[in-house]
Amino acid sequence: MFCDDGSVRQVLQYREKYSGLKDARAMFTSSQFEPAVFLLERIKTRSVSLTKSAITYSVAKYREEDRLTKGQTEAKLSEAVSAFEISYMGRGPKEIKTTICQDLIIIRLKGFLSQVEKKLAESSQGVELLKQVRTSLFESAREYFEKQITDVVDVEIASIHSDVSTRTGEKIIVITLTKDLEKTFVR
Repeated sequence: MFCDDGSVRQVLQYREKYSGLKDARAMFTSSQFEPAVFLLERIKTRSVSLTKSAITYSVAKYREEDRLTKGQTEAKLSEAVSAFEISYMGRGPKEIKTTICQDLIIIRLKGFLSQVEKKLAESSQGVELLKQVRTSLFESAREYFEKQITDVVDVEIASIHSDVSTRTGEKIIVITLTKDLEKTFVR
């Protein structure tokens, strides 16, 4: 539940109106704008007192309820990678599995080769050509791919490695992050 600037302004106006403080904007840091709609509803119904500590508590409570589990994050990553494959590579995988292990995200795609690519992979020259083309396409879309991933996990990416197996029709993508993602999940 994200909000736009208009919602934030409404929260600030209600805060000023009900508390008489003119420095209402100082109460909110940029990281607290996210639950502004949630706070607005609570302020409207007067179910929250208008002190800084009450608002800070409400923000913390909202964030706790809004955090994703490891499984939910893996599912969202799978959706993002599948959408990337469809939009940028032209075809999505038949199966996709994402696993988060400390600072690694491992993505396994099955059944992503087209019939033409499968036919091309029957010769050794075709295998080399297919790997070169797929690697080149993936490298040219690297920034877009990284954005898709960071939109889900909000952690900086250290490196990305990928390889295609033309024998099994699988693709493996390994993403190394700058911090341990597993420690951020709700238990």
